[in-house]
Amino acid sequence: MNKNLTVLHLFNHYLPHTEVWAYNIIKHLPETNIHIGAKGYLRNNFYDRNFTFVHNPLSSIYQPDNFEYKTTVEKYTAKLLKSITILGASDIKKRVLRHIETHKIDLVHTHFADVGCFYMDIFQENNIPFVTSFYGWDYERLPFVQPKYNQLYKALFTKATGIICEGKNGKNLLTKKGCENHKVHVCRLGIATESSKKIKRTKNKNQLKLVQIASFTEKKGYPYTVAAFIEALKTAPNMTLCLVGKYEEDNIRKKIRDQVATLGLEDKIIIKEGINYDELASFLGDYDVFIHPSCHTAKKDCEGGAPIVLLDAQATGMPVISTRHCDIPEEVLENKTGILVPEKNEQALAKAILKFYKMSDETYQIYSTNAVTHVEENFDIAKNAKHLKAVYQKLLS
Repeated sequence: MNKNLTVLHLFNHYLPHTEVWAYNIIKHLPETNIHIGAKGYLRNNFYDRNFTFVHNPLSSIYQPDNFEYKTTVEKYTAKLLKSITILGASDIKKRVLRHIETHKIDLVHTHFADVGCFYMDIFQENNIPFVTSFYGWDYERLPFVQPKYNQLYKALFTKATGIICEGKNGKNLLTKKGCENHKVHVCRLGIATESSKKIKRTKNKNQLKLVQIASFTEKKGYPYTVAAFIEALKTAPNMTLCLVGKYEEDNIRKKIRDQVATLGLEDKIIIKEGINYDELASFLGDYDVFIHPSCHTAKKDCEGGAPIVLLDAQATGMPVISTRHCDIPEEVLENKTGILVPEKNEQALAKAILKFYKMSDETYQIYSTNAVTHVEENFDIAKNAKHLKAVYQKLLS
């Protein structure tokens, strides 16, 4: 195929700030006309003037689960309206079908498994080729909390033209769930390495400044970060830890803040609100090591793939401490660009912290250089978007 492809990308919500990685891969698709559709549009978020959007008059009713309403009345009114508009699901599907026909869409890419399940029947009935990307909570948590998805996934695997995931772990999970191996395509996400800037850091021995940036959710492992830091602090006093995040569940941030206050560690553990993505690189320049001990949760939530922020950190030359969780070992190379430990293992995490604490600048610079090279060679967004485009073409041919 020599002509530009016209691809419609469908979401539940377009687009939370925490999903900037989705915008980046879509934006960098070469020679592709991009169309966007969503049940709910989050105004002013990633509205690229080069994208064409599916009109949806019900958009304002569909707010994300972590949307912060100003009053209780507003919250429950929105909840009632959302329940009522479930009846309007067929209208949303009709609008998408009309858009596909009007704009001669070649392929539809549904982002997250529940979106693929929502549209799969109308796509099959109308012979519309489509792919579905799995990203994280949709691997295990969704079918765990809503068992109906166990059967829906089997249907999705049959009806979809292709299934996309981020790495080997994701592919293994999907094939174990019954998706044929040839239908699963590994397409890595990435970052814009051409605009990334390596930050020169000097690592003084017996000194360490740690940072973790993520939503305050169970799978991000914040309590393990704090417990390991406190343990390491017993023999490594010249350390600080900064925790940064906006969204949260189960009052995780409050529990940590209370723990820090009880122990009198406010000068050692600092908690900050989330930062804008365009400020991330400069913010990371004040720290030595990025820590992010992802883990499986009681409700079977997981990263599925791996947090993109690990790439952002390494692109600046920052080594990472993380876990052997899902596809993280593909993003962070053990003992080369960082240190990986088992999930939920505070002692192993503390040992990793101490290793960097005692590390000389000479050894630290090796980790730093390796980190930059690894991201540039394997997670450049332009290269990975080109690969995704090739997958599209292969499936259409």
